[in-house]
Amino acid sequence: MTDAPDQLATTLREAYRACDTKPLSLADIDRYYVPFASRQNTLSDINGRLITTTAGDTAALLFTGHIGCGKSSELTRIAQHQQDDFLVVEVQIDETAKVEDLDYTDLYLIIIQQVEGALRHQGIRLDESLRKSFEEWFLEITKEQEEVINRSVNVEAEAALGAEAPLLAKFLFKITAQMRGSVTERQRIRQLIKPGTARLKTDTNLLLRDANAIIREKDPAK
Repeated sequence: MTDAPDQLATTLREAYRACDTKPLSLADIDRYYVPFASRQNTLSDINGRLITTTAGDTAALLFTGHIGCGKSSELTRIAQHQQDDFLVVEVQIDETAKVEDLDYTDLYLIIIQQVEGALRHQGIRLDESLRKSFEEWFLEITKEQEEVINRSVNVEAEAALGAEAPLLAKFLFKITAQMRGSVTERQRIRQLIKPGTARLKTDTNLLLRDANAIIREKDPAK
């Protein structure tokens, strides 16, 4: 739910406008969240698992259900409980890709983009040598030029990324925008990236490990 009204609805029209299937944001969660008893044991179990994790632990949990049943809102609630102990990165695939035409390489690019942006927002800078290596590989396989990428970032993109965004952020912004806009572009970019999937996975993991090390150095409790 976005742009939630400050006052409760008093007319049918206002009530209709207030009822939608968008997930609750962190700003709205305390006001509108309804704790269904049937879900509380599951959510307590998830929070318990997260609290007891140690560095290097990984877990994959699947939330399923029909549209509007509260999946994203429950995840937002979990994120609210855990934000003091973890760096929470929200990745909305439907906002950054064509869900009806999605490839695993698209997910790598989106995850890298979202994690890099979240870290930079926290003032965390990734290891320069790792980032440079990633950037050079992207430039090599796509035949892009750094000057062209810098020029292609428009005012809106620059405002979203920030003045100090590295080339990696600008490149990912450009390439994901191209993939959203055209089936032909998606296919072209996938053909360029797929032969180097192993390198893409390796570099992604190196960046994530570096980020984890930096976060733990800044805040050992996380």
